[in-house]
Amino acid sequence: MSIRHTLVSAAAALCCAVGIPSAHAADAVYTFDYAAASAHLGTAPFGTVSLTQDGANVDFSIELTSGYEFVMTGNKKSHSLFAFNASGVSLSDIVGITDGTAATYAAYTSATASPFGKFGFGIDCSSCSKGAPGATPPPLTFTVDNALVSDFASLSKAGSPVAYFSADVIELASGYTGQVGATGDGVVPLTAVPEPAGTSLMLAGLAAVGFVARRRRSA
Repeated sequence: MSIRHTLVSAAAALCCAVGIPSAHAADAVYTFDYAAASAHLGTAPFGTVSLTQDGANVDFSIELTSGYEFVMTGNKKSHSLFAFNASGVSLSDIVGITDGTAATYAAYTSATASPFGKFGFGIDCSSCSKGAPGATPPPLTFTVDNALVSDFASLSKAGSPVAYFSADVIELASGYTGQVGATGDGVVPLTAVPEPAGTSLMLAGLAAVGFVARRRRSA
């Protein structure tokens, strides 16, 4: 067997021996499983909130079930178009809010979304009128810089029920509006990253393989 083949085989065997996992992005998916006006808005699920780790940032994608769109109702900031909690996040970290149309969105702090209570952050459409004329289509997407997916796994306060996320929606067929909330746990796979000890062991092993190869070449 050639020295090159020996090196490749040894390196592969060493990686398997130390059990180094491959790195991949973690994500969480929450389901809008509760409607404040359930008698009018229909049957859950009403949509999903997907969080994807993108390097040091988290990408949000809020989808709604077919036949529903985002809408703003109630007084200013009392029925947030989308509301969420976050740990260690600043308002300036929330960027790139869009639904793919020309609508303009703005984030703010201390949001309220009845009946789910109070959230740390809210998003409204600053260019939309209230009610059906201002309905906007999903998905709503944005990025939170300097964050981890786990930073968003906290419930609202003083609500009944409490929720991880809330959205103000309209059912297009009936024209009814209301808040929907994600009250259940998100599914958060663990991020597999190389262990420091395993990486060191792999490098040491590769160095040893290289040393043996040089000795054999000299002989």
